[in-house]
Amino acid sequence: MTRYLTRIKSALREKKSIPPLVQNISQWFNIWKSGGFVDGWTPETEHSRKTTLDRLQRQIDRLSSIVHRESAAISRKEEADGDSGLTISPEEHHRHQMALIGPLQIQYEPAGNLRALGPRHDNDFTDIQMISIPPTQEEMLSPISPFLPANIPKAPHHLEPGSMERLLDIQFRLLREELL
Repeated sequence: MTRYLTRIKSALREKKSIPPLVQNISQWFNIWKSGGFVDGWTPETEHSRKTTLDRLQRQIDRLSSIVHRESAAISRKEEADGDSGLTISPEEHHRHQMALIGPLQIQYEPAGNLRALGPRHDNDFTDIQMISIPPTQEEMLSPISPFLPANIPKAPHHLEPGSMERLLDIQFRLLREELL
């Protein structure tokens, strides 16, 4: 459940039953740990028992911490939106996006042969299917920064806005760069 909550950021907003479930899990664990009911679990040694209980306690504490933190953030956001009218209008959102995109358009140098000065190195292609995942020697020694597209709607990119190909291209390039 910890992985679910850390990967799906909207989980607590969408599933209102998660906080009570996590609270119940914590209570049930404390009852079980104190010997409140018998389940047939008999660890080989006292050290094994203590290690297992400590590991479970840390996982439950982490889970409770995530739920507490995210629930508090949701409450703060709901209070701010409800009390002061801080919701952003569509016009304000558009202005904000345009402010981000302006500098990106000025600095934009597309990938591969679409770049005015040509490819940056021997592994710089417009088609991600042609890119070797491990970097080439020429790529590692290239003084030119790689093509890293912005993951912002309407940001400059050589593929069609809103297309699955564009999304895959952006995600592939950003993930590959993160791994290097």
